[in-house]
Amino acid sequence: MANYDQLPTCKCGGCTCDLGSILDKKREEERVHRLDDTVYGTVCSNILAHNPLPNLNKVYSILIQEGRAP
Repeated sequence: MANYDQLPTCKCGGCTCDLGSILDKKREEERVHRLDDTVYGTVCSNILAHNPLPNLNKVYSILIQEGRAP
């Protein structure tokens, strides 16, 4: 997996490429992918089907809403 999805690196040499926010976004996507599909079932599959993935706050919002559904 590490070979497939490599960590981004600085391309500008002067840190003007906003690498910090790119790494934050990547970390957020990894957290979304780690959702336990045995607990969240089809909700997890539906979230992962989004392109691009929703941010972590949106994912938590979806999970909370789904938890309240009858």
